Amino acid sequence: MAHILLLELIELAGKNHTTKVLIATEAHRDAQTFCSAYVEEQKMQSLWRKPV
Repeated sequence: MAHILLLELIELAGKNHTTKVLIATEAHRDAQTFCSAYVEEQKMQSLWRKPV
C-alpha cells in the first residue's frame, strides 16, 4: 500500500525533479527506520525466548 502512495506522490510531482528526489529520499529514510526498528524488535524477542 505504501509503495502505491509513494508512486502517486511522485506522479503528482510531475516534472519537478527536486520534489521527486526529496520524496524518494524521505521514503528511503522511512524504510530504513522501519527496518532498523523491526530488526531491534526481533533481537529483543529472541533474547526474551532464550532459556536462562
